[in-house]
Amino acid sequence: CLWATKAHDGFVRGIAADATGENVVTCGDDSTVKLWKLARSSKKEAGREHIKPLATFLAKGALVAVSHHFSKSMFATAGATVDLWDEKRSDPIHTFDWGADTINTVKFNPVERNVLASSANDRNIVLYDTRSQTPIRKVVLHMATNAIAWNPMEAFNFTTANEDTNCYTFDMRRLNRALNV
Repeated sequence: CLWATKAHDGFVRGIAADATGENVVTCGDDSTVKLWKLARSSKKEAGREHIKPLATFLAKGALVAVSHHFSKSMFATAGATVDLWDEKRSDPIHTFDWGADTINTVKFNPVERNVLASSANDRNIVLYDTRSQTPIRKVVLHMATNAIAWNPMEAFNFTTANEDTNCYTFDMRRLNRALNV
């Protein structure tokens, strides 16, 4: 193991690297988001207690997912709402709420970098525009989505892992039906 620390009180629910790969953000049941520098500890301070976060952000509730922006010092968290954070501010810069149940995943698009996707326990997938700070599209599936992955080669396509044991690929411009199951 190259790097280890006691990051949160309770479970760590999400981890995401920044664009440089030098820092990570983590989130957990303790309602905090922490920014960490991924540097190897020297032999003198090899213990976990010597590693301290660069910053700690306090959320309003437990968090279950985090995604870091691919070029900005910005990240998004998922819990009761989707919160958009700046690494230099202690409070969210925007909160997205579309009446969903607990949001269980959130992902920035690596190509269309102002687009963010989330999925919730009430079976919906919501797309957000971080420039206008508004939700832009929503689709409700028959069962809940557990994960979202954007296609880095086709900027408008993403694939979801669903509780019905299928993966669904969507074009974000036409959410009325999946491109592939």
